[in-house]
Amino acid sequence: MATLKCPYCENQIEWTADMGMGRIQCPLCGKSLKVVRRRGKNGTRATAKPGSTGGWDTDGFHSAQSRARYGEIKKGDVLGGFRIEQMIGAGAMAVVYEATQLSLDRRVALKILPQEFAAKESFVRQFDSETDLLATLNHPNIVNIIDRGREGNTYYFAMEYVDGATLGE
Repeated sequence: MATLKCPYCENQIEWTADMGMGRIQCPLCGKSLKVVRRRGKNGTRATAKPGSTGGWDTDGFHSAQSRARYGEIKKGDVLGGFRIEQMIGAGAMAVVYEATQLSLDRRVALKILPQEFAAKESFVRQFDSETDLLATLNHPNIVNIIDRGREGNTYYFAMEYVDGATLGE
């Protein structure tokens, strides 16, 4: 057993080898951590590092490298009646933020098309088709679409926020 320290909140996390190497979630702050094995003169030990952010700063917002792709969205920005709280995921075609719907004061997931794709009509059509399709679905295991919009060159849609582990975790 080892005690790991969360690099975000400094919470002490008990870790055992049967938990394996890879990703864990801090039970206090909820951030994704990567457990890595370190070899040194005192033997092998495990340490927790910030999880892979794919070009994002550790607070969930843009590094200089990713600003051009994802835009200048920052914590506290308001987009179409939604206040950005934190980045919760980024994929090949979109980035997803936890946001607050100001009119109803509720948490939502806000999916935003990166600037490089927003400039291409075919990607905008695909993004809109995705929301059209999701809006027709009604199933307990599928999140509901709440809203869709555009501000300037920023295309987004809002959906229910599901609290819990990511699919990767």
